[in-house]
Amino acid sequence: MKKSLLSILLWAGLFFWTRSAAAQNCSLTSVRCVGSGQEYSTIQSAADAAVAGDVVYVYNGTYAGFRVVSGHVSGTALAPITFQAQSSAVQITTPNSDGNGVTVNLVDYVTINGFTITGMSNFGIDVVECQSCQILNNTVSGSGQSNILTGFAYGVLIQGNTTFGAQNTQHGIYVSNSARSLDVPVVRGNTSYSNAGAGIQFNGDCNTYDHLGNSDGMISGALVENNVIHDNAAAGLSLINLSDSILRNNVLWDTEAVAGFKLSDEGCGLGTNRNLIVNNTIVAAGALSTTGVRIIQPASGNVIFNNIVINTGGNACVLDDTASACSNGGENNYYLGGLLKTPAQATTVFTNFAGQNFTLVSGSPAIGAGLAIGNSYLPPAIDILGNIRPYGGHWDDGAYQYNATAAAPDTTPPTTPGTPTSSGLTPYQVTLTWTASTDTREVLQYYISRDGTVIGFADGGILSYTDSAISPGSHTYTIAAVNGGSLVSTASGGLVLTGPGISGCLNADATWRNRALPTESGTFQWEADVTPFVTTANDGVVGLGQSVPNGYASMGVAVRFSSSGDIDVRNGGAYAAAMTLPFSVGSSYHLRVPINVPAHTLSVYVTPPGGPEQTLASNYAWRTEQASATSLGYVGLMDDQGSMAVCNQLIGGLPLDSMIFATLTPSTSSTPILVDVSGAGHPVMDRSTVVNHAETSYTLTEGGGGNRLLRFTSSSPVTVTVPAGLTPNQSFTLLQAGSGVIQIGAGAGVNLIQRRGTLRTAGLGAPVTIQSTGVQDEYVVWGDLQ
Repeated sequence: MKKSLLSILLWAGLFFWTRSAAAQNCSLTSVRCVGSGQEYSTIQSAADAAVAGDVVYVYNGTYAGFRVVSGHVSGTALAPITFQAQSSAVQITTPNSDGNGVTVNLVDYVTINGFTITGMSNFGIDVVECQSCQILNNTVSGSGQSNILTGFAYGVLIQGNTTFGAQNTQHGIYVSNSARSLDVPVVRGNTSYSNAGAGIQFNGDCNTYDHLGNSDGMISGALVENNVIHDNAAAGLSLINLSDSILRNNVLWDTEAVAGFKLSDEGCGLGTNRNLIVNNTIVAAGALSTTGVRIIQPASGNVIFNNIVINTGGNACVLDDTASACSNGGENNYYLGGLLKTPAQATTVFTNFAGQNFTLVSGSPAIGAGLAIGNSYLPPAIDILGNIRPYGGHWDDGAYQYNATAAAPDTTPPTTPGTPTSSGLTPYQVTLTWTASTDTREVLQYYISRDGTVIGFADGGILSYTDSAISPGSHTYTIAAVNGGSLVSTASGGLVLTGPGISGCLNADATWRNRALPTESGTFQWEADVTPFVTTANDGVVGLGQSVPNGYASMGVAVRFSSSGDIDVRNGGAYAAAMTLPFSVGSSYHLRVPINVPAHTLSVYVTPPGGPEQTLASNYAWRTEQASATSLGYVGLMDDQGSMAVCNQLIGGLPLDSMIFATLTPSTSSTPILVDVSGAGHPVMDRSTVVNHAETSYTLTEGGGGNRLLRFTSSSPVTVTVPAGLTPNQSFTLLQAGSGVIQIGAGAGVNLIQRRGTLRTAGLGAPVTIQSTGVQDEYVVWGDLQ
């Protein structure tokens, strides 16, 4: 049990591995000393030799930057590779070959502690695709891009850093990208100011992919606390596609644009959702009129309370989904109260408003104004200075608790939560509930594990969680509690349950489920194996529609496993059948459905288990509401109470999972490369990978409905032609590895976005040529967006 709990703690990025900056014994094999008269004269040479458990100890002096990248050995959870500066006088002033002070890429468990990094042409510290890396106590300034950047960094700890003066609209600290359902970055105790962009920015960035071509576009589970952020040109805290995170005890002042907190979406449609923004102090002084918390739709479930917001010009918005319209509550988010004042009133709130001392003055209206709970979410149990909340029986607004005493170290983990129980089980989700854990200070969160892997978390005041990614089959769920001191309880007892349906198939429940098809507008045949898991009290319907099915009337073609226990077919305005064909629960029935789209007719042939094919319908009319539909592009499935599974779908005798939605046609061959659709049960995007194909020149062609996402990887120069006239908003992503070039020849109105935001435009057949960096990179082509 101790091993599994430790792994949870380490994975969550809350295990603080620190080493003293005191002088090291350079004779030890695990210590590699760098500096004048030491074993290594450069940090890079010591980095190249370092192995798991080593400390690279850097004596005071001026150095060039260094890289720890793919091919280098990783550290481990209990034996990280640590780069430790003797003091802040260890200065990196010359960039490494990436233009960075420090680069960590595809290497895990690396700690960067105590360096001063100044004036890098690219990033000060760049940590990409790293598990449980730590960036501690560094001073990073004047970078051409963000001072500290992380991407696809899971369980990363960014703590105690000072960042300022990032250029080119870039940020002090930038936490970006995700390809996992849980990211759990911790950003704590940093100071970030005078940057050309945001003080601290999070961005899930659905348009950037890791080296395996994966992305989910949403950063989740962040803990952002005790940061001081001021005088930045953009938002103090910019939150783009961030979910299920806690932002507390932060102090922000003199944000120069937009908002102290800005919650937004970057064209991904994912929103910034279910975040807790609590006990922060947000001040806009002088001529500034920024919003306290601005929420740009789509966004839902964000809970905001116990904050102090000081704004000029009467613009004390808390929720603001446009630049000019302010509202304090609603819009599927929850503003539960806080202290809103103008600068003229602020002198009664703080100890020294003009001097940026935002501790509370005696008699402050923030004292005792806070809530002890909001929508089941809990405020922090200590303030930004480590003082106890509540004090004197009350909670204060803002990051500081008035006249409080320092909290003692929290050395005891929470008690064990109760064994979870379940409700609402479907093939796609289940809701878990449990009894609370207790702690001497606070239960910060509950970790929810399925089959031994942490899949999500709930705030310490919330005793339920809905798993929306369950699959059919047997699963075991456990719950563990973590406190504010990062100590984790023993896991609860296990709940064993069996998800209904058939794994790998399209399964029905009380919500409409669908699967994209190649758009069909002529005569074709659809086939599938359908297994009903319904009682005779329920109807289960499977069919085809022109658009995403959201009701029975949206399907022109519909086959019903009816409550009478028979299979029938929609014929115009009613269900009918050429014969009575009963079905058995749990048995598979093969449907063969010839369809004539222009004539709006269908026939249905059913093969029962162990029996011959039966004619159930011959030349029936489409459902009346779809009599004028011109195409079919989706399979829809609904069972209002039970479940049914649709498996092994075929279009014209070809498996749907290998249908051509788009093709790459090589220049020297007429045989196209097939681009597969997304796979069973995942109709959101069509995905495929073509790796190191011999051809170097291709034409990209559309071949059906759906949003096509093509990943192309090659170690050779590649030319891809994207013709004009693509369906609007269809994206194609090209990934290349190697030292060659990738040339995009595009039709009129085609825009090319290079990774990390460089916009290139190609039109009228003019190609765009980009020199590869020698590592895998990404290019997204959007068609006809003008």
